[in-house]
Amino acid sequence: MAVATSPLLPSVSCVDQAFDNLPAEILLDIIPYIPYSPSTLRNLCLTNRILHSLIQAHEHSLVHEIKTTQFPRGRLGLFPGLRIADFASLRVLHERLETLNEVHQHWLKIVNHGLELHWLKGRWETIHKAGLLLLYRLQDTDGYEEKVGLLQQLPATSLACLLFKLISSIKILRVYGPEPINGRYAKDDVMLRSDVELAFEELLLLHGPKFFVVMLKAGKNENTEWAVRTLETEVAGMESRQLPLTSGEPKPSTLISSLRRALAARAECEVSQTVSKMWEILSSTGFDDVDDWKMGTLVRGEQLERGMRRIF
Repeated sequence: MAVATSPLLPSVSCVDQAFDNLPAEILLDIIPYIPYSPSTLRNLCLTNRILHSLIQAHEHSLVHEIKTTQFPRGRLGLFPGLRIADFASLRVLHERLETLNEVHQHWLKIVNHGLELHWLKGRWETIHKAGLLLLYRLQDTDGYEEKVGLLQQLPATSLACLLFKLISSIKILRVYGPEPINGRYAKDDVMLRSDVELAFEELLLLHGPKFFVVMLKAGKNENTEWAVRTLETEVAGMESRQLPLTSGEPKPSTLISSLRRALAARAECEVSQTVSKMWEILSSTGFDDVDDWKMGTLVRGEQLERGMRRIF
């Protein structure tokens, strides 16, 4: 049975012919203005063989034009460790911006339901976002020693945001997360709870914002179970992590201990005082109204003017 075709709609072959007749220069001028997403780019490649060939042949110039046309410089400055030169890195940028938006939507639900996390409203969301971006900065640093080196270089204002991100994530997941991070798990066992939260902080520094988002979603789909298993494995290995190497040499310091020692050195306090020093730094007027410029300063690792200290 023949399928009727509307005379008002061009056939697929007519569309292909129209594309084939357009000069390549015009198509290359149009593509950067098509709203970018990985799926949109993939669909463009599937639409027409000429488009597919052009996109493949002019990858670097198209990425440059898409980046310049569609992503403000201030937004790009939030990821100083990400070099965007090809479609793979452009996809990473898109995924990160999507993750930041997803975390924001979760944040609005978290702080507006119940009084337990109501205190995270307002200025703390932007500080939490700065901590998320610093986690991405750590991810863009290759190698464990390089990550430790970055932590040692960051100023106190950046380190305080990073530590706040870890602490606030634990407080959120105590309520909304799965076992073993959920507060119901081993609630009367102080030592085990301490191990769980210390292990979570280490994994968050290692795996970045994705680990936090996946833990928030844990149990809702099969793609989240790896995070729970990773945390359980880390907790189980806490004792062996503290033992020296077979050579007798001490094991390399963890990322969380490097962070706390770096903050103690920058803030000129004892390691045991880093949390109280963090609150002191973040409560200063310098962290009022953190905009993209201040956010970029924190993520780049430049000292932010703290402003005046509040007395409570």
